[in-house]
This record gives sequence, structure tokens and C-alpha cells, in this order.
Amino acid sequence: GGMFLPRQDPWSDWAFTRTIGLPIDDRDTTLEAIRLAFDFRGVLGTFDHAQTAGTSLVPVFRTARGAGAWSGYVGRLDRVAVMQPGSDGVSNPQWFTVEWGAPSRPTDNRIHQNANYVAFQQTPGIPFLHTDLSSINPAEDGFDPRMIARLCKFPSGERPSHLQILNLGGSSTAGTFQGFIDEVQMMTAGGMGPPQLMTARGAFVLEEDLSATEVDSLELNDYALVVATQRYYAQSSGAYFSLLQSSGLIDIDGERIAYSDFDPGTGLMTLAPNGRGVHGTEPRGHAAGASVNIVDGRPSTVLSADLEAEGEFISTDSTSGFAARPLLLVGDELMHPTLPMFGGTGFSMPRRRPRPDQDDDGGEALLRGRFGTLPAAHQIGSLVYSMPVRWEDRWIPQSNDPGGAWFQIGFHEPEAFWRGLRFNADLPDSSHHIRVAVRAGPADWEDEPGVSPGLLQLESEDMRNGMLPINLASDRLDLRFSFDWDTGAFDAVDFLSTGWLQAPRLRDILIDYMAESRVDHREEIRE
Repeated sequence: GGMFLPRQDPWSDWAFTRTIGLPIDDRDTTLEAIRLAFDFRGVLGTFDHAQTAGTSLVPVFRTARGAGAWSGYVGRLDRVAVMQPGSDGVSNPQWFTVEWGAPSRPTDNRIHQNANYVAFQQTPGIPFLHTDLSSINPAEDGFDPRMIARLCKFPSGERPSHLQILNLGGSSTAGTFQGFIDEVQMMTAGGMGPPQLMTARGAFVLEEDLSATEVDSLELNDYALVVATQRYYAQSSGAYFSLLQSSGLIDIDGERIAYSDFDPGTGLMTLAPNGRGVHGTEPRGHAAGASVNIVDGRPSTVLSADLEAEGEFISTDSTSGFAARPLLLVGDELMHPTLPMFGGTGFSMPRRRPRPDQDDDGGEALLRGRFGTLPAAHQIGSLVYSMPVRWEDRWIPQSNDPGGAWFQIGFHEPEAFWRGLRFNADLPDSSHHIRVAVRAGPADWEDEPGVSPGLLQLESEDMRNGMLPINLASDRLDLRFSFDWDTGAFDAVDFLSTGWLQAPRLRDILIDYMAESRVDHREEIRE
């Protein structure tokens, strides 16, 4: 036999209780005794009552119940999807709302044990084909629940098994997104080993509760690994810990946490300085048993030595996966290390040379505090995260170092008086600026502008009446145009600023000067 559930009013007095219906208190005692003896109506947390003609009946079905959360039972009014793999292994979800659900009771021999019983608010139509569970072992290494018929409720933890279409700006069937998508980057997850292995989709398990105020350490279960929705247990303690890097970035229930060290013998993670709630997430409590995912979208490591605000040597635990000239986020600061460190233990960048004509020791790193961020000191163990980069911020004031970047043009006109400069440029963001270094005569680019004769520093904002004043007399004029990203170009907390993803564009340049007329070529023709 089977079971059917009469379709009830979902908003009745018992809509949010663990049972459905109300008991009949004034029933004849003999009839009540017969009902209890046969127990064929009002079973599994429901109550018998009169049914009117025309009441809809929906079938009750069962799902397998195991020890892990992946086989938990659904509750009333849950929105769930029936996932039935086709011949190609692709599951097309069909969505339903749960009317009622209950686990089997060991005292009732008429129903299947270790099962969950479920009924939807409406009949699902054509019956779904179940998977023969006798032929599979959920505890077996390599078991993939996405290949069996199943009931899923968000968030199920499943990842796509066959991603063939990526629709940006709308659904895969219809509808569009009324906005602007600037850039999309695809990458392969590899933080847990080669993508083709089952463990690449795995997550560790939090051993003990983690409070929102804990900043020192957390502990992982030394046997468990969750893959998709299935929990696996190693035969020996810490067997899965070989998949973990010694430092990096993890995600627990939407909170990103940086760790600076890991002990595979105890499963203890040492948290990085300011390592809770990084990348704009919020520190909060997490219960034991929560999944601990490795954030493997971009390379990350930690500082293996303190980094001063003017330091050029960025010592890290690892450089694996980082580009040769990466853009690094350390704390709230972006930096451009353009040189590898000897021995591959980190990154470095050029430092400023001392100026012989000034009381200046030099030595500060030239490419710290990029895109409007400020150079700051960072402790050992701080997270070092590789950011995507489209434009490099290479403006270095008063520097002739090849680590900088500029557009240089020169004009030669004997005994000229250079009156002014005008240029047109596109500045997509308010944080964008164009800096112009002007040199006339023998001045050095690293001298002090406005103090050294023949050297000026002009800003695009200083243009008056359509002209930047120069007022220098020289046979030659050299101009260096540099792009600068000021405060506000980058948001290290919520990542909502877009200025660092855009760049100015120089359109045209006009130089206004006075000089004697010259005859470059003279030819007399007689007829």
C-alpha cells in the first residue's frame, strides 16, 4: 500500500507546528480505541478528520535518511527541487513546495525505517524514477550524490557537474540585467588539489564552536571531509590535512578568515593578524560541524616577516600561483612588486635613490600604496592576496626610475618662451588625475619641482582659461604625462569602487609658445 495526504489550508492555525491538523477531543471512547489499535489514519504526526468531496490528494513518498546532514529531512513550506539525472548525467530541477514532512518512527513496523516521508502541496504529475540505492554505497570513496535522484533544498552545497552555458546579465532562459558588466574572469578551482579529483570540491569541518570574537585560532575535525553534500571519514587522523596549504584563506558560512599557520598534528589553525571578516565579510559565530572551504579563486599566502611602511622586500610563505608582476593586497594597501626576491621567498620592488643635492637618505619603496591606498606597516602573518589587475598604477613623484611609467614628448625651438600647455583627456572616475612634469634646460627629473630652475609639476585641475601656465624660456621643452589614481579609486572593505578598474585617456596636447620665425628651406626660382 501507500499513503496520500489530503491537501490542507497552508495558513491554518497549525501551519508552523510540527504536526498537521487538530485532534478530535469529543470522539466516542470506543471509536478512539479502535482508531488507535488500527492506526491507519492520522499517522506520522497528522490527525484524522472529516474530508469533503473534491479534496485533492497528493502522494506521499520517501527519501533515504543517513547519518549526515546531506540526507536531512525537509520541513513544511520548504521550497525544494526534485533532481533526476538524465542519461547524460545532467539534472533538470523541478520545483515544489513541501506540504508536510516527517521522519519514520522505529515503533511503526508498517513503514520503511531510516526514511523521511514527504508530500508536496500539489501532485508532481508523472512519477519520478528513483535510484536503486542497493547498488550504491554513500560512504564509498568517490560517491557523488549528484548522479542519483534526490531532493535538494538551498543551500544544498552542490556544485554544477555540467556547466555548458554561462549567461551573464540574466537567467539562462529569459530576462536581462539592467546594468553594466565591466569584466568577467573565469578560473579553475585548485586549492584542494587537481580539479579532476573528488577532493578538489571538498571542505573541512569545524571541530568546535567558533565565536565572533575569537581572533587566535580555530580547530578542524581531523577525520572528516565534506564533498558536495556527503561527509567522508579518513581511516587515520589528519589524512586529509595534506590537502591544506600552510597558510591562506578560508570561508565559513560566508565569512572569510585568513590563517597564518596550520598544525596537521592537531588540526589547529592559527589566525592571521586582523584575519577575521576579511574582504568585506562580517565576523560572526560558527557552530561546530560547519563546512570550512578553502578560498581558491586567487592565490594567497601570508607575510613571513614584518613589512615596514617604506619597505621594498615582501617576504611571504609562498609565491605559488602568483604572477611575475602581481598586484598584492596586504591589509588595506595595494602594492606592485615588480621584482622577484632571491630564492623565491617573496617579492620586491625598486626603492628610491638618495638625492645628492638634498638631505635625503632615500630607500623607500617606490610602488607601495597604489590606486589611492596608503603605505602602512604590516605584521608577520598578515594575508597577502593576489588582486586582478588591468592597469598598473606606475606614477612615482620626482622619480626617473624605470619602475615608473609616463608618456614623454619633447619640443625644440631656439630661444623660445613657452607660455602654456593645454590637453584634453577622458577621466572616467573622480579619483583619476593627470600629472604633468615640465622640464626646461638642464634640470633633473628627480629635482624638487618649483624649486629647481626649469622644473614644474602641473596638475590637470590647475587649468585656467583652458591653459596650464608654464612661463619658461629655453631652447627645449620636455613633458612627462603620468596617470594617477587618488583616494577613493579602491575600496578595501566592500570592493564597491571601480576607479581602479578604469584608466584616464589622453586625447590631444597643445603647446603655446613664442619664438622667432625661422626659415627651414629657401629656394629661388627664376623663369
